[in-house]
Amino acid sequence: MALMHLLGIAALFQAVTGSYKAYPIANEGGGFSSAACVRKDCTDSDHVCLGEQEETVILQVQRSLPSSSGTTSRDLATIPDPGQFLNSTNIALHLLSVVPSFGDTSNFVAVLFQYNQRAWEALTGMDVFCSDAAKSHRTKATVWGGERKGTARFAIVVRCEWPASPASQAHESSFDMLIEGNGQELGQVQVQQSHIGMLEQYGTVACIPGLWNGEISAPSIIPQWMEFYLLHGVDHFIVYTSGITHAAVLEMYEPYIKAGVATRVHVNTTGKYAHGDAHKRLIMNDCLYRMKNHAQWLMPSVDVDEYIRLADNDSVGDYMRTAWDKIASEHAPKLVHSISMARVRFDRPLSVFYDNLLVNTSFRFPVSWSCPKYLVRPTLVNGVDIHYPISWENGTQISIPMSQGFAAHYRVVHGPADYAMIPKGLVTVRDETLLADSPRIGLALENRFNGKWPEIEKKLRAGSDDQLSQFPA
Repeated sequence: MALMHLLGIAALFQAVTGSYKAYPIANEGGGFSSAACVRKDCTDSDHVCLGEQEETVILQVQRSLPSSSGTTSRDLATIPDPGQFLNSTNIALHLLSVVPSFGDTSNFVAVLFQYNQRAWEALTGMDVFCSDAAKSHRTKATVWGGERKGTARFAIVVRCEWPASPASQAHESSFDMLIEGNGQELGQVQVQQSHIGMLEQYGTVACIPGLWNGEISAPSIIPQWMEFYLLHGVDHFIVYTSGITHAAVLEMYEPYIKAGVATRVHVNTTGKYAHGDAHKRLIMNDCLYRMKNHAQWLMPSVDVDEYIRLADNDSVGDYMRTAWDKIASEHAPKLVHSISMARVRFDRPLSVFYDNLLVNTSFRFPVSWSCPKYLVRPTLVNGVDIHYPISWENGTQISIPMSQGFAAHYRVVHGPADYAMIPKGLVTVRDETLLADSPRIGLALENRFNGKWPEIEKKLRAGSDDQLSQFPA
């Protein structure tokens, strides 16, 4: 019956869009069937998955507050508005981000450009070098991003090894770096980063993309998500703010920044990189390079309505401190660069959104109808997309079966495709593994914000100017 319903869905999308592609659906035993891509121009390399509409609308705040970029006590960097990288080769190189990283294992500057095939072929056909303005340091660069056929491509990364000199590690450091190809100067970038020494060594780190205006208020969703992952062993969050940041967003993050479990990167983007999937991919890849010296495992794209749930006996305590190494070791002698898992939708009635925690539901679907989520070892991966790593030098990706773990998807935004996609009457599996976390998450929120969570959440959602400290304990 379920298969017949799925085939009917595929036929519906084919009639509406003219074409579709098949994508894997995980089930309880780790096997797969297929879902449909709803875009006319779908290709296997797009990794476009059914039911991804929330990627462009879930992270939003309301418009009621005055806005400013603001500052926090843990501002790591500011990414300027992407622009064209001036060059002498008539190849358009659009600069996205410049990431310096200095640590115990490596010292480098990564320059991220928007991917285009002509630029990729030009750069990989050259000897590319990086140097400082005085030419006292000159090193051959490595170029990543388009070497694997059949994968999505977002960025060209020029990585330049760099000496960890006292000047480059200074507070509010800034220096110019020249990039040349075949002896001709391609352009110059300014390398900037504040408080380089503030980052420590972490086990698992999560990246959180920026929030923007709309009908959904993410400040009421993100804190409970952060508390869940802190309870279960995530060590740190790299939070991104974008453009003009609402005071409610900084107010929401302030307790985490003050506690030293979150660090902020601000993105001054306009146009396509200010929102949607392009914004998310920019942040994911920027976050990857910022964490190469600091995280053993990285969650580059786990959304704020997605909670990683391992097998019942493995979801207790701070299991994420040891789970990923344990899973990777089970596949020795393979060198594992990433761990992929299915996403499974939990029943979340539209009427139940703000009035309690997302994990307060007991039933889920028996199979996954959408693409997976994953973690990566930053030291082994050179490029990431929403559902898959897309560039690496060594190692392999493994996928764990649902019996071992999956991402519980408490989706809070529903588009027309969702209602066509979800077979009726199939929310049949009782699963209370994460429901048991509800009291602990609630208590952690009240301790974090020094007040009753329902009242605090209501104020955050409304975008109030009232300070959180005004709430009674």
